[in-house]
Amino acid sequence: MKALYALLMIGLAGCARAPVEVAQPAPVSFGDYRLQTLAQIERNRQFQNPDHTLELAWNAPREWVPAQPNGRGVLLVHGLGDSPGSFVDVATQLASQGYRVRTVLLPGHGTRPADMLDVDINDWRRTVEQQVTLLRKDVGHVYLGGFSTGANLVVAYAMDDQSIAGLVLFSPAFKSNVGFDWVLPWLAKVKPWLRQPTSAAPQQTSLRYQNVPTNGFAQFY
Repeated sequence: MKALYALLMIGLAGCARAPVEVAQPAPVSFGDYRLQTLAQIERNRQFQNPDHTLELAWNAPREWVPAQPNGRGVLLVHGLGDSPGSFVDVATQLASQGYRVRTVLLPGHGTRPADMLDVDINDWRRTVEQQVTLLRKDVGHVYLGGFSTGANLVVAYAMDDQSIAGLVLFSPAFKSNVGFDWVLPWLAKVKPWLRQPTSAAPQQTSLRYQNVPTNGFAQFY
């Protein structure tokens, strides 16, 4: 009990400190956002594939412009530890139906798992908000789509923005199946990894993280 009490006190002390946020200028266009993100991935990524160009394409935000636009756009948000590459098939199909489709890369993703150690859910929310604003400049109706944690983010955004035309949800992670999930925000302060990174176990693939820091699950919670 003493150990648990100490853990909770450390967590509460950590929660009392206001997070330090570094203001990032909002991208002026999706093209600008994509180029900035590509540079950041290339600078920080632990590449898993000899073909770096292909791996960058899988992890970077991307846009599909339809041959016959219907005036509608879809913003797709990936899941925890995942990447924009998970939406290639879905995006291609939507674009064939006239939708302008864009994917995003949530902060802490696309480079290496350790980059998620200090990420905050507000960083993810800010990315969604900025990209909705940019997509709205190019289409008359904005739809949001998401997988797992990405679905949670777009639903939360749509609850506050009644102009969102509709949602496309894939395996939304509305409820955790882990009974002790409530302790994750505190646990992240003292145990950065639920599974300690080792050279023997793969930490990521070309498309996603295999090992997510405790903080990633805490932000999901």
